[in-house]
Amino acid sequence: MLGYLDPVPDQSDNSAFVYYSNVRVVELSPYIYALPASLIVTQGANVSFTSSASYATAPITNIWYFANTNPAPVTAVKTDTANATNLTSTLSLNNVQAGTNIASVFSDIAGSVTGAVASLEVIIGPTNQTVSSGVNVQLAAIANGPSAPTSYQWKTNGVNLVNGSHYAGVTTATLTITNVQLADAVTYTVAVTNAAGGVAPSATLTVNAPSPDFTTMAIVGTNAVMNFTTTNPNDNTGSFTLQSSRFVQGPYVNTPGTLTGGSGLFQFKVPLTTNSDMFYRLVHN
Repeated sequence: MLGYLDPVPDQSDNSAFVYYSNVRVVELSPYIYALPASLIVTQGANVSFTSSASYATAPITNIWYFANTNPAPVTAVKTDTANATNLTSTLSLNNVQAGTNIASVFSDIAGSVTGAVASLEVIIGPTNQTVSSGVNVQLAAIANGPSAPTSYQWKTNGVNLVNGSHYAGVTTATLTITNVQLADAVTYTVAVTNAAGGVAPSATLTVNAPSPDFTTMAIVGTNAVMNFTTTNPNDNTGSFTLQSSRFVQGPYVNTPGTLTGGSGLFQFKVPLTTNSDMFYRLVHN
């Protein structure tokens, strides 16, 4: 710091001379001018944080820390040092699995200073599922980290889903689909946001058609006549292939026959070509 006394008249013309006293030079710790930015990412992403400081006395050092919710530095993860008065330091993390706070601490011979703490929020996206039609399904996004999401929105094909008898929880972390049908076999995306931005992880739902049920089988003349039902409203005479084998364990081959019916009630008529036992099965196309 600087102080001054009045000019000394007998040593100056009182216009351009100042006599300074009690001058003291104080070494300052580094000045952080660029802070790491908070991030929200999906699990498995690669991320990086950058922080910069200057006005230090060489050498200048930066240590990156994982921090707690205080947030105080806890675990040192990387150290950068430069024989200079300024330093830009970057922390790169690959395949992140969990969220945390990130702290950057710069230091020189005068001391250390901690910059504003950045948060890393990791969203564990919904997983692909394969189910049978008629069941209830839940798709979930799990948030992990210090900065919880502020909003969720589930959608398909870019269109927001709406709560009703079929969908529930469309603006929450968990989407429930009641009485899943074949038309529900699409990709579901959830837009997750917080103050740092947003991510949109997705999952694909595969719906298996219900198995048809044989109701009767009879020998009519030279034909085997098999009646069966299905609860899938989309089934028609092109939905099934009949296969047969002389052995229950197979191998099975496609069997020529005539398929008639509709509205859930169908009949296969197959010419008899042998007196041996024959096993039949239906394949949904």
